[in-house]
Amino acid sequence: MKTNACHRAFTLVELLVAITIIGIIATLGFSATSAMQKSRNQVREISAGRQLIAAYLQAASDHSGELIPAYAASGEATNEAGQTLTGPAAQRYPWRLAPFLDNRIFGTLLVNDQEKLGRGAVRENLDYLVSFSPTFGINGTYVGGNFKSSLAPGGLAENKYGRFCVQRLTDSVSPSSLIVFCSARYNGLDGKNYLGHHFVSAPNETKKLWSDAPFSESADAALHGHVHPRYDGRAVAVMFDGHAELLSIEQLKDMRRWSNQAAQLDDPNFIIGRN
Repeated sequence: MKTNACHRAFTLVELLVAITIIGIIATLGFSATSAMQKSRNQVREISAGRQLIAAYLQAASDHSGELIPAYAASGEATNEAGQTLTGPAAQRYPWRLAPFLDNRIFGTLLVNDQEKLGRGAVRENLDYLVSFSPTFGINGTYVGGNFKSSLAPGGLAENKYGRFCVQRLTDSVSPSSLIVFCSARYNGLDGKNYLGHHFVSAPNETKKLWSDAPFSESADAALHGHVHPRYDGRAVAVMFDGHAELLSIEQLKDMRRWSNQAAQLDDPNFIIGRN
């Protein structure tokens, strides 16, 4: 005796519900994967920051305590292939620091997406990428010195404003809170923001520099000193004592984290020459 099986097609409503559930599951899976990737990137960047500051302090130790400038007045440097570099590529900090990283530029000067770009770049483009847009910018006005700027340490600026720049290992009064390197970004010629930059500017110099507007990924990178809070609204900040931590834009507005003079005066709103 045959039994007739009962077949029933899905209704449109049931199909829509099933599609919605599948979409939700897929979204949750993507979000979890994205969160895990961001967490891995954060760990890698913190590790890179620690390696950078260790190399930076070692370089100073090897040069009688004198820190590598953020932007040198002149001179030469070599890339990891041993080729001589001149001009801005040699004057910016990255290629000057590279020898003290044993020329390991990947995972140190270039991290995460920057590293991927670097590994796919031709020689000339890699030299430029490392020098202009490393993952970390340096707090060059207040640490090391920016000799391209009117606020170059020494000379007229120092006579006028005092010793506003830490140039030696023994200069810092609060090494555990003085920022040397920070996660950075820059504006391309197309107006878009890209990861990395060799320099980060503090909230204030001889005037206020940072915008009071909330940070926006689409805004001009210079509005917050090229600092990039890419980890849930926080940037990796690397301190003079060798440790790294995550800081929000609000926390980074405290000038005591950027300036030796601000730390000495205990002035979070410090402006050069005002005191």
